[in-house]
This record gives sequence, structure tokens and C-alpha cells, in this order.
Amino acid sequence: AFDIRVKDQGKRPTCSAFASTRALEISLAQNGTKKRLSDQYIYYASKPYCQKSPCSKKGSWALSAFNKSKNSSSPDIPSEKLCPYSKSQKRGNETQIPLKNGCFQGQHQVKNFHEVKSLSQIIRALDRGQPVVSGFKLTPNFYRNKGVVLYKDANKSGKVDSHAAGHAILLVGYMKIPSKLNEGKICFITANSWGVGWGKGGHACLSEKWIKNFRFNIPFLAVEKVI
Repeated sequence: AFDIRVKDQGKRPTCSAFASTRALEISLAQNGTKKRLSDQYIYYASKPYCQKSPCSKKGSWALSAFNKSKNSSSPDIPSEKLCPYSKSQKRGNETQIPLKNGCFQGQHQVKNFHEVKSLSQIIRALDRGQPVVSGFKLTPNFYRNKGVVLYKDANKSGKVDSHAAGHAILLVGYMKIPSKLNEGKICFITANSWGVGWGKGGHACLSEKWIKNFRFNIPFLAVEKVI
């Protein structure tokens, strides 16, 4: 998970696509294929209502993209090279259609994934080496941290932006933390999509207590296999 350099989504509301694409890249790398996949395509595939005509509704969730890929009769996910991402927004056209022809030259597809709800299910998925696409409300200490995000610091003053209402990140592992912190037994290692300047090289560890208090009450997505 750490071998793949963290990307930067820029100012577009594409965090779920970036978290999901990274999950797919990690799964591929586990099977010996190192390739950067198209965040642009995953965002497009996540918004079926924005594919035939431009729309202004921001954000997405990857479930539609994963189901589309899994049910496809052939590989549908292109490489980043074939379908590059643009950090520049196009007002009123969130998916930036029409996409380039390369965006439909699929090379890989999701073979298996499953939804996880409880903390124990998330841990079980991570134990199996399955990255978990997740969603949270953000606190000021998430924005500026040195690699650890604790619940006790959540109310400290600091700047937030539109991401605070809901942001998708990728959980790639966990580690034990000292009990004296009173933050739970573990913290969850995450990969963000704000470039390598966030946290430590684009990663941070979110305490169990922070996770429980700020997670969205939706099933997260654990990626099992990409081919």
C-alpha cells in the first residue's frame, strides 16, 4: 500500500474515486501488476446519472462503479495514461463528458468486493489484505496532522472546507496504540488524496475513537480482487 505514491485530487469533489482507484491499484499490485488506473473513469462510472448529459451534482460513491465493473463482460477500467485526470473543474459538468476515447479502452475490472459495516468486519477485511474505501465527516485536526489523528484533539480550532461535510479515504491497515491515550486499542492507517504533503507522505493513522465518532453510517467497500 505504501509503495504507491499518493495522488492529489485538486479542488474537484472526487475523493471517493481516488480512494477507490487506489484500492484497485493496491489489489492489482498484490497480484504482481503495478499500474496507475484512471480516477477520471472511476468518478464517471460512479455517477450513472451524469454520463449521458452534463450535471452539476458534486461528489460520488464508488458502489455503482464497482458493480458496473464486476458485471461487465470485459475489462472496463482504463489506465491513468489512457484516461487522464484533470484537476481543473468544469462548471455544470462534473463528470467532464464527453470523455476521451481512451477512457473506454478498459484493461482491468473488479472481480470481487464486499460491503463491511462493523469495526470487526473492517478489521477482518484488512487482515485479509483487502483495502477498505470509507467515508467520514472531518474535524480540524484531520486537515493538519503529523501522521496521527486523535479524537481528543477533534475540537481544537482550525480551518476546514467543504470536505468536512463528507470525505472518502482508503483504509489500508491498522496498528496498536497505547491504552493511556484512551483512544481505543488501535488506529487505522489511511491513504488520503491530498498529495504527499498531508500527514506523513499522504498517510495518517486515525484512532479507533475518532473512527467511531466521525464515520458515516453506510457500508464501506472492501476490495477483494481486481483482474
